[in-house]
Amino acid sequence: MQPLSPLRCACLLTICAGISLLTGCGGSSSHSEEITPPTSIPPGAAIAGCQIKQINALKPPCPTGVSCVSASCTANAISCSTLSQGNWNHFSQNILSQPSIYGVNIYVPWASVETSQGAYDFTALDAQVGYYTTNYPTKKVNLLWMAVNYGNVNNSAGGVNQMTPAYVFTSSYASSLAVAPLDVAYCSTYPGNGTFSNTTANALTQGFDSTGYPVVYEVPFTTAYEAFIKAVIQHYKGNSTIGYMRFGLSVGDEADAYCTAQMQALPGSNTFVSPTTWETYVNTIVGFEKAQSPTMTLMESLNVLDTTPDPTTLPAFEAQTAVNNKFGFGSNGWQQSDASAIANGNLPNCTADWCALFQQYAPGGIPEVPLELQTAVPSDESASNAVGDLATLISQSAAVNFATILEISQDDLYLAFNSTLAPATANLSESQAYNDAITHPCNEAPSQ
Repeated sequence: MQPLSPLRCACLLTICAGISLLTGCGGSSSHSEEITPPTSIPPGAAIAGCQIKQINALKPPCPTGVSCVSASCTANAISCSTLSQGNWNHFSQNILSQPSIYGVNIYVPWASVETSQGAYDFTALDAQVGYYTTNYPTKKVNLLWMAVNYGNVNNSAGGVNQMTPAYVFTSSYASSLAVAPLDVAYCSTYPGNGTFSNTTANALTQGFDSTGYPVVYEVPFTTAYEAFIKAVIQHYKGNSTIGYMRFGLSVGDEADAYCTAQMQALPGSNTFVSPTTWETYVNTIVGFEKAQSPTMTLMESLNVLDTTPDPTTLPAFEAQTAVNNKFGFGSNGWQQSDASAIANGNLPNCTADWCALFQQYAPGGIPEVPLELQTAVPSDESASNAVGDLATLISQSAAVNFATILEISQDDLYLAFNSTLAPATANLSESQAYNDAITHPCNEAPSQ
């Protein structure tokens, strides 16, 4: 199955997700919302300082009777539909029915909504959001916007981009902006369809293939993406079903720079200068998002740059940028090595420094902004799985790092709530431990 996010991508920045301990975000029209913990906590069993307020289910199936495919989209199927996954009846009966599940996170490719330049078709997505509004009015829907397909890290089908609208790559669009066509990079972690290798190309290159990694900080991409972001925020402004949104600044819903060596070889102003180029890009897009005065929570992700000797350089910048704009932040690379770092007191060793950053921005144990965690892939105790035991992860992270939002895969939720639907590789003996951790995330784990 497609992973939740590439493991090398470490994090995600999140804006105020309607949590009672936070003020609203996104400008003068923002708001805050009173949120109670998903379940009661037995007396004497609570983890002191635990701040977990939301457990959200990733990639819900398409609801019965609702189309998740944009009717006006003419590109291939993956860019024309939300990335729904699984059986709706199983999901609604066993996961969505749980009072501990606060909401769902829907992954939305850019090209599934902007079907041609400046033409935005929200029909299919609105139908999904409306289904929850009508049938599950207490649940929130969180929209994770994907501008570029995931890379091939932990994902054999990745590294082929089909989510960026085709017009963004054209010479005619670039000419309208008085710039050169958008460059596309190709490297081992993002090879595209294989036409090019370890180089860059654009629409003026013979045999150009747009499925590689777009140079996202160049003018054609940023101009088109900002127009899209503006349209999305305006469309969903005031919609109380929307909990938070996360706009991916690179692959998936994250901010991880790919093919940096190839981008460093680009000429002139398009050269990737680390870390300045990437930090400027992140700051520009985050600032633009805030300028749209969103009424919902917005989210971004923390990542590392492979061009800086200190892996904490970019995460520290991203966290500070998030807090400055009243955005939250978090990690999409939550894994068992983080639990070991926490247990050993080596917080900077957590993926993209999220452990130390969570503590830094939780003075007195109260987070300044929402802090979110998501595993890179569904958990599994096998030696080859980087995530390991989710119940242990939840317990240790709740006790030490003040996370407020956990985003959990369906595989792990089925193991917790109906193990007969869990993957064949799941350790069924962990079912009750997963159930306890997810339904009472602020409880001490029982002794083994």
